[in-house]
Amino acid sequence: LISTLDEVMRIQTEGREKRREAEIELQRIEGDLKNRLLQIRN
Repeated sequence: LISTLDEVMRIQTEGREKRREAEIELQRIEGDLKNRLLQIRN
């Protein structure tokens, strides 16, 4: 039972890390898109 709980905790931690990485990547993509739109507009 304890090993199962440890596994659940590990999976949750990995999920949080991957979500944080995805949010950072999304912010980078959004910034890139905004810059390109500004370049097109000018």
